[in-house]
Amino acid sequence: MEEIQDNIVKYLKKNATIFPEKTAFIFADTNDASDIKISYGELHNRIESLANQLLFRSHNGKNVLLVYDNTLEFIISFFACQYVGAVAVPIAPLLKNNLTEKFLNVIKDSEASLILCSNSLLSKIEYSLKLNHLEYLPIFATDLNYPLIESSRFPDILNSGISFIQYTSGSTDNPKGVVITHENLISNQRQIKQAFNCNKESIIFSWLPFHHDMGLVGNIIQSIYVGCTCILVSPFYFFQQPKIWIEAISKFKVTHSGGPNFAYDLCIKAMADSDLSKIDLSSWKVAFNGADYIKPGTITQFSFFFRPCGFKKNVFYPCYGLAEATLLVSGIKSSKKPTIISINKGENLEDGGFIQLTKKNNKTSEKIVSSGKVPDALTVKIILTKYIIECQELQCGEICISGKNVTKRYWSGLSGEGFIELGGNRYLKTGDIGFFYNNELFVIGRIKEMLIVRGKNYYPYDIERAVSESHSKLESNGVVVFENPQEKDTFIIAAELQRKFLNQIDLTQIINSISRCVTSKFGISPSDIVILKPRAIPRTTSGKLQRLLCKELYLKKDFKSLMSKNKIAINVTLPQTKTELLNRVILEKDFQSVKKYLIYIIALKSGLTDIELLEYSNLELNEIGVDSLIMVEIINIINKDFSINLQASDIFKNSRLSSLINFIEQIVWLKYNEAHGNQIIL
Repeated sequence: MEEIQDNIVKYLKKNATIFPEKTAFIFADTNDASDIKISYGELHNRIESLANQLLFRSHNGKNVLLVYDNTLEFIISFFACQYVGAVAVPIAPLLKNNLTEKFLNVIKDSEASLILCSNSLLSKIEYSLKLNHLEYLPIFATDLNYPLIESSRFPDILNSGISFIQYTSGSTDNPKGVVITHENLISNQRQIKQAFNCNKESIIFSWLPFHHDMGLVGNIIQSIYVGCTCILVSPFYFFQQPKIWIEAISKFKVTHSGGPNFAYDLCIKAMADSDLSKIDLSSWKVAFNGADYIKPGTITQFSFFFRPCGFKKNVFYPCYGLAEATLLVSGIKSSKKPTIISINKGENLEDGGFIQLTKKNNKTSEKIVSSGKVPDALTVKIILTKYIIECQELQCGEICISGKNVTKRYWSGLSGEGFIELGGNRYLKTGDIGFFYNNELFVIGRIKEMLIVRGKNYYPYDIERAVSESHSKLESNGVVVFENPQEKDTFIIAAELQRKFLNQIDLTQIINSISRCVTSKFGISPSDIVILKPRAIPRTTSGKLQRLLCKELYLKKDFKSLMSKNKIAINVTLPQTKTELLNRVILEKDFQSVKKYLIYIIALKSGLTDIELLEYSNLELNEIGVDSLIMVEIINIINKDFSINLQASDIFKNSRLSSLINFIEQIVWLKYNEAHGNQIIL
């Protein structure tokens, strides 16, 4: 049976024929100069011209690295590869004069035979290749003037042929090359259109990196697929001035635009002192929110803040996707507003545990945002992959996907790696944990990021969210939690300080606040808390926190911390030795002597200073950073020092520091009065 050809080239040619003068892309200038525009007709001509150059140089059918800043040349090169059957391999632009380790890995893993780039990057890439003994790899600067080559017949494009290789961001693992066929790409374009209702009248705005799946597939290629206009700006400009996103939506009357959750938070801060009366967001129909953990508070705060500008909460489209699905997995809303439910997570969620629904005003519950419904042509199941059993509603397991948009393989590795068979169908294992409720998908975390502390599983997102709210001087999107690479069953917290407070805050007080927050809410204590300067946590080019790299930096001691919990513990200067304090308790047997002794022991074990403990003597022990493991160690020290048999149950009954001091005072008074033959009256 002859394979039906349906590919993105067909859509570009059709648009260039039907409305050649229509603007395809606008590159918005951030320096108040003229915007750069290109029509569908001109875009098609420039792509075809480069495609002929590639055919002339016999690069059809080969893997080609695309190394560009976020410029028009990237788009022309990507589509020229599609025309001639070359396999495009988009990669992040060079930030330094030497190739990064990730860049080198992609060159070797992708088996690329050519690098396409702009002339401005040519010398930098040549120099870098030479340093790494890769000078044999040819480079072609696509924006130079070459002699015109007579048009030739381009090869047929089959659905099963490879369109491009999308390397994953590497936020939780080393980047992997996801093979995307023409069938994968077009199938997902249909699903994106179904989810977000994009059409030729839409106006898309994107600041996302061109080599990133959300920027490339969700914005650039979707624009070509539906025949609309897309406004683009470099992500570097966005990170420098987040308000350009909001201003561009107002200026160009944008209908579709979005990004990861943190981007919405940045906009609120960036626009805090701006004149909102000049901003009109009433044209914005779809504000997709994906690629990272979606915070319910962000949706509420952003909607409230920009309501005077015509922004409505129902514009938010929370979604979920990954490179292995080409991009989108879910994002179709069941109701006008995003679905937010209150839950208790319970136990063993990665192994089939059930989610418990709670009332919205329940103080102990957690709010979670739905990632929407799944498009018709895609099948998503929650599977207990250990037992290969499909989960019930509200039962957690690994999110597994199957459909024409789902890749069949990675470029390297075994063909069956990352897949599972169920009911005669093949599913890709995403590595994410989630559940279904009312046919909507909820995502709660990644398996590889999960923390195991004393046999219990914790999700970094939960701890990170709590830490970011524990102190107003911390960056709300600058907290990362990762397992301690040096000690099993423990974890590290790294938190960025807001720039304006760099020289105006007691860092010890912040660390103690974080410690108390985590111990109080989760019953565990981090082995270290590291306070960093703004933007010190490594991020992907799309802004996602890189937990894997954080772990490596901590191990190598490459985190340039402002202060850490372990530094405080080293620098704690307690005025007396434990022996002196112990002898004072035995001699005086009163509240003050016991208090000084107990504060010394807790400070020694928890890293908090004795002054801090004095301030919080009326709080619960877990609220001052004393978790159950530290408490056991403290009990053992007390029992040994006084030759008594204090039990954990005694601590639970006297969980406030002041109550515990009273309790130990009574025990010690009884013991030492008995030892001296004194009469005890109870």
